[in-house]
Amino acid sequence: MCGGAVGSLIRYLVTLAVNERYDGRFPLATFAINVTGSFLIGLLLVMSDHEDLLHPSFRPCW
Repeated sequence: MCGGAVGSLIRYLVTLAVNERYDGRFPLATFAINVTGSFLIGLLLVMSDHEDLLHPSFRPCW
């Protein structure tokens, strides 16, 4: 629950920051957030799996 709250807040703040500087019709903030988030989730999963830092039961939490 806390992760969802923090993630939503970060998404909102990034959207505000991007929309202040960008007026186009393309949803640049959503695109940037989704690409960055996907990259970070993938990176964290690979790093934690490689180093055995994360128990397999906790993988879905990422």
